[in-house]
Amino acid sequence: MRLLLKRDDLIHPEVPGNKWRKLKYNVAAARELGFDTLLTFGGAYSNHIRATAAVGYYGGFTTIGVIRGEEHLPLNPSLEYAVRRGMHLTYLDRTTYRARHRTLSSTICAASSVTSIYCLKAAPTKPPYSAARNSRPS
Repeated sequence: MRLLLKRDDLIHPEVPGNKWRKLKYNVAAARELGFDTLLTFGGAYSNHIRATAAVGYYGGFTTIGVIRGEEHLPLNPSLEYAVRRGMHLTYLDRTTYRARHRTLSSTICAASSVTSIYCLKAAPTKPPYSAARNSRPS
């Protein structure tokens, strides 16, 4: 008998297998298109937020996490980790969060100093999900 074991937890200590498989196509597309910032949406305990922060940190991207709900301090371990990895967090009330779309991403981008942004979402569909360029007015 021969047994093969796939160890997704060994892909990367901070970006485990299933999260990396969902993000790698987006990261490659963002890099290929010349984007310097990754923006994504998630809940306060989101492993996707955590993984995106790690990918940004190790991949040289600025990261923005749009968090569903209000800010609570101190931050929980997931959000604290994301901030330690350089992610900028912004919060949306649940009603606004449900209505999010590309325009919202562009609005967030325009309100920051970011000049190009690649939008991610934690969904099991095939990436790349969406990309939006925004030039900051002078």
